[in-house]
Amino acid sequence: ARWSKDQVKLSAWESGTSLSADLTMELQNGLVGAVADPGTAAKRGRCKNWFGRIKLPMSPNAPIRLAWDVCGLIFISYDVITIPFQAFEPKDVFFTIFMGWLALIFWTGDMVASLMVGYFEDGELVLD
Repeated sequence: ARWSKDQVKLSAWESGTSLSADLTMELQNGLVGAVADPGTAAKRGRCKNWFGRIKLPMSPNAPIRLAWDVCGLIFISYDVITIPFQAFEPKDVFFTIFMGWLALIFWTGDMVASLMVGYFEDGELVLD
């Protein structure tokens, strides 16, 4: 599906534009188990796993993708500081070993996650 830039927020911080009614309806129809009132399922005690509600490929502006990108920023900041310190051969402690494995797992997962995100081409969101 292709959407022009006047129908889609190009940035999570844009406040002047909003999603069109068609895009909103399509996104709602694409969510498995979506309900008109998001609190209804919780009130009935039937909260579904929210991972099952994510439609792939997702928009690069989806909240889960933005949260993933913020985590990536944190790991890049950590790597920028720690990788140069490896030249001095610091002693390994639990924190550095743990963060090394966590960063390795994150960046491996990031390669897979990047394949599940749409992109903008000439101002249009491409989710094909």
